Amino acid sequence: MISKWDHFLTTAATWWLDHGSRIILTLIAVWVAMRALRYLVTLMTRQFDERPEALRGNVKQARTVTVVIQNAGTVLIIFLGAVVIAAEMGFNPAALLASAGIIGVALGLGTQSLVKDVLAGCLILFEDQFGVGDVIRTGTHVGEVEMMSLRTTCLRDPEGAYIIIPNGELGRVTNYAKTWARAVIDIDIADSEDIDRCTEVLLDVAHTLAAEWPDRMIDKPEVLGVEKFSDLGLILRLVAKTAPLKQWEVARELRKRIKRALVTHRIAQPVPQRQIRIEGDPATAAVVTDRTP
Repeated sequence: MISKWDHFLTTAATWWLDHGSRIILTLIAVWVAMRALRYLVTLMTRQFDERPEALRGNVKQARTVTVVIQNAGTVLIIFLGAVVIAAEMGFNPAALLASAGIIGVALGLGTQSLVKDVLAGCLILFEDQFGVGDVIRTGTHVGEVEMMSLRTTCLRDPEGAYIIIPNGELGRVTNYAKTWARAVIDIDIADSEDIDRCTEVLLDVAHTLAAEWPDRMIDKPEVLGVEKFSDLGLILRLVAKTAPLKQWEVARELRKRIKRALVTHRIAQPVPQRQIRIEGDPATAAVVTDRTP
């Protein structure tokens, strides 16, 4: 007579032969599918990177879309694998899907912010508002977009902090990497200096740098003139149209060269002054002028 233990072992072995091997094959198929998806995404990104600059088009948008495809594909593969495994374990897939739909509706009533984030993410991708690699400002946060999904956008700020923002909370976004940028430099000049001479010196410096950096400065720089008068002198404004995300590099180099040119041509810059009145005997009273460089 077969004991209960023998009956259990026989039933377990039969179930394993019928369903266990299929579950293992499903897990292997899920792993292979995820590896294949990652390989295809990597191949697509590499193809864009290896194309000539003139034929690339919007590479950042393509990279952003590939990241979203990878994330969405991973979720879909895991979900299908879970449905197949549940069916092998005796659960009705139709009932599971129906239950998932009911649960999804119930969760949707309490997770409206999640739906808002996903819809906002779809609009960002559809309208190409920004992509991975762009530098954006949203609210009080400024940083480079390192990762995007349909729900969140992740920034790396200048201090290295990793900022995760739900797409529904982005609000107004300033994109510093859209098509072109502009370096704007204000130069303080003493009011005794000749404005035309100063303008010529600034243009000479800017045009020299533009000839050396044609890939970063995409148009002729110009001096707009006197931007405003200050208590110490006057301010000249120099502007230069640059490639996206090159405006800060160009501005720093221009400031360095302009400082050298001002010293070379002996163009005076205003020095802050402070007067200190020493009170006391009128015969000994004095006014001391402190020049703070």
